Amino acid sequence: MNALSLALILALFHLVVSSPLGPKTEPELNKAEENDKVINYLVRFGYVEKRKSYNNDQVKEGLKKLQDYFGLPVMGVADDATLELIKKPRCGLPDVTTNHKRFVIATPGFDKKNITYKFGRYSPKVNNAAVDADVKLALEMWARDSGLTFTKVKSNADIYLDFVPRVHKDGYPFDGPSGVLAHAFPPPSGLSGDVHFDEEEDWKIMTTPTSGTDFFSVALHELGHSLGLDHSQVNAAVMYPIYQYIDKKRGLNYDDRLGIYSIYILGQP
Repeated sequence: MNALSLALILALFHLVVSSPLGPKTEPELNKAEENDKVINYLVRFGYVEKRKSYNNDQVKEGLKKLQDYFGLPVMGVADDATLELIKKPRCGLPDVTTNHKRFVIATPGFDKKNITYKFGRYSPKVNNAAVDADVKLALEMWARDSGLTFTKVKSNADIYLDFVPRVHKDGYPFDGPSGVLAHAFPPPSGLSGDVHFDEEEDWKIMTTPTSGTDFFSVALHELGHSLGLDHSQVNAAVMYPIYQYIDKKRGLNYDDRLGIYSIYILGQP
């Protein structure tokens, strides 16, 4: 190989590795940005009260609560496992810590047995009929242990489901792809029962876990909130706050079933 050939190869190599069309990696956060991201997560999901500023002790206590909730080593520092956790896609509702670490009842639920629902805006990423079928199946699963019935209507529904943009006039803007996937409002709040899905997510209708976000898995979780349940610390539960694929053949976990039964059959708020 002569000197000219070698020079051409080196030049081509330089173009390939430096090309803006090559593989992109996420920019690393500096320490201040990482700290802000941790604090925002702790505040948003109920581990630290909202304040103008936070000292080290407040952040440390919030991290301990977060780590205890998710079964991580309770150290009060943002180690790699904790930083990895806060990157995971999840529900937008805050977490509620309890002593028994099982299902949590947010409200007494609806004061009637027949609940109506309707869909507003759909997503162009998923078939409308498939979305309707997933919602219908999810509601049927919640009906089995609650004694509730669900009727789809064209207006004045108890539960209104909608794909919405980042800012959508409910005071809880979405944050773009991944992060917060959806949120719902338990009765009897002003938006009682309503479910909002972030339109920017990579929504999919799945039969097996693949890349993207399975609509059914998220809808099943959020409808649990619509009916009055809060998050559960049982990681096999549908009401676990971190996104997980839910097999349609499996459906609700025993913890979910016991929670919805407690609201609508036992009547325990």
